[in-house]
Amino acid sequence: YLEKHNHAHSKIRGKFPRFYSTATSLSDYTVSLEGVKLSTLKGKALLRNEVPSLSKVKTVIGPTSRSTLRSLSYAALDVTTLCLCAWFGLSFILPMIANLSLTGTPLNSFAAGGLWLLYSLITGTVGIGMWVTAHECGHGAFSDNRWLQTAVGYVF
Repeated sequence: YLEKHNHAHSKIRGKFPRFYSTATSLSDYTVSLEGVKLSTLKGKALLRNEVPSLSKVKTVIGPTSRSTLRSLSYAALDVTTLCLCAWFGLSFILPMIANLSLTGTPLNSFAAGGLWLLYSLITGTVGIGMWVTAHECGHGAFSDNRWLQTAVGYVF
């Protein structure tokens, strides 16, 4: 039905087919996996009866608690590490790269590029750590204090 319906509308409304459905909920759709190559799990990951309940997951994980002090210590560690990366880069990496690049030999230029790449990877990893902290603030996992959580999330 949908194929004929879409084909008729594509002739009327233009070059690209539009997809229309009369379904009112997701349960109105059926999906056939016939001819679809399944993963090495042979479709077992898709079986509804093998998905654990939320209470079972919570039992396995155990009780969790948010500690504002612990979260703030991780945030301070992130800021300190990023400041150390910036200091190291400005004090050592940039002058080394400038000296290597000024000599003009290809080997020195290659060494300068490698040094910059290594510095970028380390500093980028620290930056990603700060992004993860900000992301978790958005999920409400940083602290029970909503104001503090929002402030840290926006600053990071």
